Amino acid sequence: MAELDYRVEAANLRLVHSNLAGYDLIVVPQPIDDYSTSLVLTMDLVDGRNVGSLGPLALQEIDGTALVRQLFDCYLDQILVDGVVHADPHPGNLMLTSDGRLALIVLGMVARIGPQMQDALIRLLVVALSDGQGKEVATSMSGLGEKRDSWDSARFEREVTYLVQQHHTVVLGNMDSGRVVGELARIAGECGLRPPSELTMLSKALFNLDQVACKLDPNFDPNAAVREHVGEIMRRKMLQSASPANLLTAAWTRRSSSKSSLAGSTR
Repeated sequence: MAELDYRVEAANLRLVHSNLAGYDLIVVPQPIDDYSTSLVLTMDLVDGRNVGSLGPLALQEIDGTALVRQLFDCYLDQILVDGVVHADPHPGNLMLTSDGRLALIVLGMVARIGPQMQDALIRLLVVALSDGQGKEVATSMSGLGEKRDSWDSARFEREVTYLVQQHHTVVLGNMDSGRVVGELARIAGECGLRPPSELTMLSKALFNLDQVACKLDPNFDPNAAVREHVGEIMRRKMLQSASPANLLTAAWTRRSSSKSSLAGSTR
């Protein structure tokens, strides 16, 4: 129902545009408020063609490697930093503009991811999946979902390890990270683990990004991109947690907690 209210999509356009302002090759058209209502959405004109319609000649005239790298990086930021994700980046919802940039359009479907889930996905993506560590992937996954009575941890670890090893040794041009995350969710369900909805969203987004990457740059290595950019995200998060304001807040919280404990023991 939210997708049918264009005021919601207009708000999504403004928010994602602000979050991705640092990416010079990524465009998010802005709504024209005076000409938009809940039933009509008017936004900046995007002069270009959708990625799915590009032919071989058009692809020779662009820097596909740079476009795909910024696209992957901006989606990792959306998922792991901003917590607001354009959830449907299939080739028809991405346009190559006349000046050689990529425009994200149709933002009616947006997923939101909380800080705790972001940290769990970081562990899954960089510590385990992109390094081909099957046992660590199984451990990370088992901490994300809800275990049912039929939970079989031994089978889960065995099947996940096999899947991750296959993925890590696959020929680069045939790599499909979205399919792998989707398979992880399927294996989890069959082994008695209910995966979180965020994992399904991540699988869909990565599956669509894989299609775009294959179109724009068939030699793009998503594992290397994930390792490098998620590593940078981890460094930024650590620096943020070590900022004077955060250290002061943590110290004040510990002081208040100590006072409460002391008061309780005195009573």
